[in-house]
Formats: sequence, C-alpha cells, structure tokens
Amino acid sequence: MAAPAEQAGLVRVESGDILLRHPLVRVAIYQTATFADRREAHLALAAALAHEPDRRARHLAAALGPDEAVADALEESAERSRRRGGYAAAATALERAAELTPDSDQRAGRLLTAAAAAMYAGYPQWVGDIAPRVATLTDAPRLLAEASLRGGWSLAVTLRHDDALGFLLPVAESMATAEPELALDALGTASTPAHNSGDPFYRTELERIRTPIAPRLDRSDSLWTRLVSRSFAGREAALEHLNPKVDILREA
Repeated sequence: MAAPAEQAGLVRVESGDILLRHPLVRVAIYQTATFADRREAHLALAAALAHEPDRRARHLAAALGPDEAVADALEESAERSRRRGGYAAAATALERAAELTPDSDQRAGRLLTAAAAAMYAGYPQWVGDIAPRVATLTDAPRLLAEASLRGGWSLAVTLRHDDALGFLLPVAESMATAEPELALDALGTASTPAHNSGDPFYRTELERIRTPIAPRLDRSDSLWTRLVSRSFAGREAALEHLNPKVDILREA
C-alpha cells in the first residue's frame, strides 16, 4: 500500500517501518484524512501504546468526545508531567482533560489546575486565556475567585497593575471570611502590582483587607503584604524593617 507514496518520494520503508520524508508530509496526511480515518488511527495507536500511558491518553483524547475515563487518564498524565517539572505539558493535558469532562464544575476545576500549571510554566497570556472560561462553566464562588486570582496574576506579570488589582483586591475581600487562605493568596499576589503602581491608595487597601485575616493565619507570605502596605521615610528605614523579615522567610 505504501509503494505509490514511496515511488513519489514521500515515504521510505526500512525494516518494516514507514519513515516520512519531511514532517510536513505527516501534517498533510493528517489534515487530508477524514475524521473517521483519524479516529480509527488514534484508537489503533492507543491500543498499541497500552504500555505508555501518557501517549495512550493523548491518542484516546484525540479520538473520543466527552469521556470521564479519558479525562482522568489525561489528568494522571498531567500529574506525571508536573512531577518531572513539565508544567507546560501538564497544562496542555489538563486543558484537554477539561474539554472531555462532562460535569461543568469538574471541568472548571481542571481548567483552574491547567491555569496554575501554565502559570508555573511562565505563560501569563495562556493563563489569561484559560481563566475567563471558568466563569462560563460554574457559579461556585470559590472557583470563580480562583479564576479571578489566576487572571489577576496574568495581568500583574504583564505590568497591567491597575487591571490586576481590579481582580485581586475584590477576591481577597470577598474570600476573607469564607476562604482566608485564598484571600491571603490574592493579597500576596496583589502586593507586587500594588508596590509597583506607586499609588498609596493600594497600600491602604492591602492593609485594610489584610488586618482581619492575618491573625487567623500563620503564613510567611503575609510579611510581604505587610511591608508593601507600609510607608517608609527612606531606604534605611525600609531596610531596617525588611532585614529581620527576610531572616524569618529564610527559616520558613
């Protein structure tokens, strides 16, 4: 069956293997194949790759529609990638797992995990693309707050300070009682854009929101929030206050 393609110079047969002459040939073959042919090929590859769970999961995901078992397999693959430090691969697998997840709240949760992996991979625009999709899937307050936190982070690291704080400060305030850990995460993320904005209003807001939360939590990252919310007369005064806190953070 490969003879015509081999005669045309598109493929080469060696030791029973069919080798494509160029990666674009692979793309052309895949794009011109019918959905039924692609599905059949992916299922055949998944069956042949039972000993390689990550590759098997990707082929099943390409062949099937919403399917919780396949979504679970992709989530497990993402966790293996994450443990190896492959956060981008983990985010890709989780984003696809979310697409295959029938339950909308669970789909939103997987999208948030994908956003976190994309954040650790260093892709703020990717995080900014994923986070807003959560709001179309759920009305659960915590999930929506986490989505705003991720979206706020993506804006903060791309230096859109005011826009970032417009996401992060409301999350911190709304979650202060119900989810103080999440609220402090939002404040910790907000601290850097608040500092970089140079606007004293944001320092005041950080301190106002932090004050009722901090006594209930023993977290080293609250120190940065406290420092940002304070006003110092000069560099020496700031360093005098900062250096002991750095020692605490190192111990933590």
